[in-house]
Amino acid sequence: MSLLKIMQDEREALSGLKDMLVEQYQYIMKNDVFGLEGIVSKIQDSNKNVAQCEVNRRKELAGKSLKEVIKTDYDLSNEYDEINKVIEEIRLQKETNELLIKQQLVLTNKMLAIINPSREQKTYNSYGRVRR
Repeated sequence: MSLLKIMQDEREALSGLKDMLVEQYQYIMKNDVFGLEGIVSKIQDSNKNVAQCEVNRRKELAGKSLKEVIKTDYDLSNEYDEINKVIEEIRLQKETNELLIKQQLVLTNKMLAIINPSREQKTYNSYGRVRR
């Protein structure tokens, strides 16, 4: 299998991962817990697919540096650039999803604290502030 074909397969696998992350984003926005639970296994499978493509690429390179190889071939260079663009999109989508999940967790924790406040007796400390 040629290196160009392997890199094209890797780009397709990365695009599939990006699509899964976009789907996860949609479930986060809809507050669909069951959808989020179901997408986890799909994301893991997509990650395995990407890892397999990377292993194939490393076998094909046989210890040579990818940057050295792509310098000599225009098509490989273009494919490398496309892969980097997709990776950057994946990173951005992943960070967005993580941020939204963290915000929702903070909101949920605050709501729980309001609904079920601490039952401890409030006392003043030596600075005159209420101890919690």
